[in-house]
Amino acid sequence: MEWLLSILFVTHQFFGGNFDLFYIMALLLILKDILFFRYRNISTTFIFLLPIIIIFILQILMLHDLNVEKGIASVGKMFLCLYLLNAVKNNFSRINVTKLYKYAVLLLMLLFVTSLFVKTDVFWVFNDLTNKFLTTRLKLLYIEPSELSFHAAVLALFILFYNNNCEKLFIDYENLLYLIILLVIMAYSGGLGGIVLVLFTVIFILSRDNLKKSTVVRKIVYIYIILCMIPIIFIFINYFQSSIVLRLQAIMSGSDSSFNYRVFKGFNGMKACLASNPLLGIGFGNLNTDYYEYMLLSYGLVSKIANSFMYAIAEGGLLFLFYLSYLFVYMWKHINNDTFKYALLIFIFLYQIGGGYFTNPINWIIYGVILSDSAKERAEVS
Repeated sequence: MEWLLSILFVTHQFFGGNFDLFYIMALLLILKDILFFRYRNISTTFIFLLPIIIIFILQILMLHDLNVEKGIASVGKMFLCLYLLNAVKNNFSRINVTKLYKYAVLLLMLLFVTSLFVKTDVFWVFNDLTNKFLTTRLKLLYIEPSELSFHAAVLALFILFYNNNCEKLFIDYENLLYLIILLVIMAYSGGLGGIVLVLFTVIFILSRDNLKKSTVVRKIVYIYIILCMIPIIFIFINYFQSSIVLRLQAIMSGSDSSFNYRVFKGFNGMKACLASNPLLGIGFGNLNTDYYEYMLLSYGLVSKIANSFMYAIAEGGLLFLFYLSYLFVYMWKHINNDTFKYALLIFIFLYQIGGGYFTNPINWIIYGVILSDSAKERAEVS
């Protein structure tokens, strides 16, 4: 199972976002549940989906320009994402997570080595207009370089925090090697969000834990890890892609086109979408219609808002924002002082503020991990 899941993790976007292999996996699992009369995951998913259905019905009744077909497709994708959330929530303790992330890193490394000798647009983005500091960027089998960086960042968090690996990082050289491989891949992708947010999450979590733990030895270990991690990350960033440092400077000065596109132009586009009906937005799926694509173009947005939360709020309005807020509060209450889940929640929340794709199945799989009752089982599985 771990090999299959790791292959899916590395290849799931190969056929594009709308034909994500995790959607197909969810459909197959739903079909299996129906054939074997196992309706637990399906019924629980509908409970999670019910507020979204209510919002969609209100949109049908009150929004005159709603494209119902696209709305049904959008709600359907959210149903699949919520199903994956529940499937992971109920089955995470059965997976050997250590094997899973090791297999995934090895697959990424194999693809990365192949890409160095096979310069094709399957693995690379050439003449990237959104990043003036790095026009040739690694993407491997993902839809864009930032998605490669995002997936590598998720694996890095698993390596660092699953079963408190962070404390053993410089003793367990295998995990350290995997982490270095991921840092190299992220540097070649030029995906700043993944790199910066992993660094921020590590520093935040270790600083928090260091304050909570009173023993001198543990404080020394955390300080040592932080002091070692910072130069290692920046050495690799500077050595492999100094353009990332230049891009950080551009973001701080407000001149980075990619950051401005995802955040500032995305916010202006979202605000314009909420102008006519703040509570309901423009309707699920309507950002993919010709009218709103043309409207967003006037705000400098090419066909879509490239920001997870802003995209979702633009389509679902403030009612959907309330739903998302409740979902994250619900996840927060299920952390139960689990550092691993805490790190995942911080990362996925901050990442979706600055970019990402709302119906990316990996987001919802991470939600499922956070909601799983896995703290005790992890020690037994590993």
